[in-house]
Amino acid sequence: MEGRGLSKTLENLTLGSITLSAGEREGESATASISSANPRPKSPLKSPSKMAARASPKPYDVPLPTALGPGGLVSMLKSLRQIRDVNVEREAMAKKLLATTAVKTKDTVKNTTMFEDTFVTCQGDKRDDNNNLATRKEARTHEAFTTATDLEKRIIRQVEHYFGDYNLPKDKWMLEKMEECDDGWFDMETMMTFKRLRSLTQDPSVVLTALAKSPQDLMQIENWGHGKGRVRRNPVYPIPEVTEALRISLQERTLFVWGFDKTTSLDELIEYFENNFRNVVNIRQRTMLTKNREPAEESGEQSEKVEPQRHFMGSLFLTFATRQDAEDFYKNRRQSLSFKDRKLQTKWQKDFFNAKTVFNDEYDETTVLRTVYVSGFDNKDTTKEELVQFFKRFQGPVALRKRVYRFDASDGAWQFTGAVFVSFDTPENAKKFLNMFSEQNLIYNDSDVLRVKWQGEFYQEKGLFKQELASLHH
Repeated sequence: MEGRGLSKTLENLTLGSITLSAGEREGESATASISSANPRPKSPLKSPSKMAARASPKPYDVPLPTALGPGGLVSMLKSLRQIRDVNVEREAMAKKLLATTAVKTKDTVKNTTMFEDTFVTCQGDKRDDNNNLATRKEARTHEAFTTATDLEKRIIRQVEHYFGDYNLPKDKWMLEKMEECDDGWFDMETMMTFKRLRSLTQDPSVVLTALAKSPQDLMQIENWGHGKGRVRRNPVYPIPEVTEALRISLQERTLFVWGFDKTTSLDELIEYFENNFRNVVNIRQRTMLTKNREPAEESGEQSEKVEPQRHFMGSLFLTFATRQDAEDFYKNRRQSLSFKDRKLQTKWQKDFFNAKTVFNDEYDETTVLRTVYVSGFDNKDTTKEELVQFFKRFQGPVALRKRVYRFDASDGAWQFTGAVFVSFDTPENAKKFLNMFSEQNLIYNDSDVLRVKWQGEFYQEKGLFKQELASLHH
């Protein structure tokens, strides 16, 4: 009786999620037992759920052992262990398949390898069989972006600019580097050589963490921890080919905007346009390469060479996602466009390039040898009276003329270039003034660093009045 009781107990063992009952061992289902107790007519058609259940394989492929066959209890225990080992092995294989799986959608097939402590963001088709997996993922991504700090958002914006449709097709270095890299992956050592990204942070861990919060699917990120990892443009997005059609498309949705304070930073411009206008995809500042003079060393030692720097000219090109977005901006906002209490003006980029810019430059042989060109005044609203008052502190100035410009296609309003021509009473006083500020900076209003040169030198650099200047030296 004890052996029979033990046998009954073992027959009811649970393997995984399957309970071995006496009815199942004898080939009878629980449903059949209930049906025999309450007989009713059987339908000739089987329900889909029952058909699927019968078609589904059991978690074991061998007959259930019993303690009544050859070998008795010992043989049955051995068989049960074998079944358990088979199930364990299958479970391990299932986990391995989940780790590296081919995700197939209606339009895209992509391989995604999950790494431990790795963030992976990928684009692909956002539809799936249940129409909710992609929705949940998108919701999680946008939720993560809402937790991103201002620094992280700037990092996301900068990296996505590097790999975006606007910059990447025209960036020869980036394209060549993508060919050299393994499947287009940029390791973090390479990414941290990007000047503007490095100015935001020098910690690659911060960059990887920030990119994982991006609401876009442009980038794929692998974060291996401790600042190690790599990023790349999602390969499901082909890089646009640089063609004439692309150039025309970009120009048709790009506007020229001017009137900004020249000290305005790129981050301020990005924040202004992204927060106030829809679908801005690129902002390109117009800059001028200049070299500020450093004061001479009192010790007599030669100072280090000063690298030229680019200075914002107060204007930019603004590109929208579509032509309609650009037209909406131009029609609805251009009349009231302002930034930090400065009124801005705008025109289509094509009109800017086609328009002839007219300056008030003129040549006077009686004053050219005693006239100095001074540039670097930031405020376009600076009045002539303010400028005259500033130059009165120096010896010999007798006349001042602001250098201004306008577009032929514009409303005719003259705009201050930030430069003036100052004529002195004698060439000697003009030379004394120029020599003084060739060795030290000339500062206006405690902020504007001014640059000085001869008027003739400026005209020569611009290619103006060539014949007149040539006769002057003979």
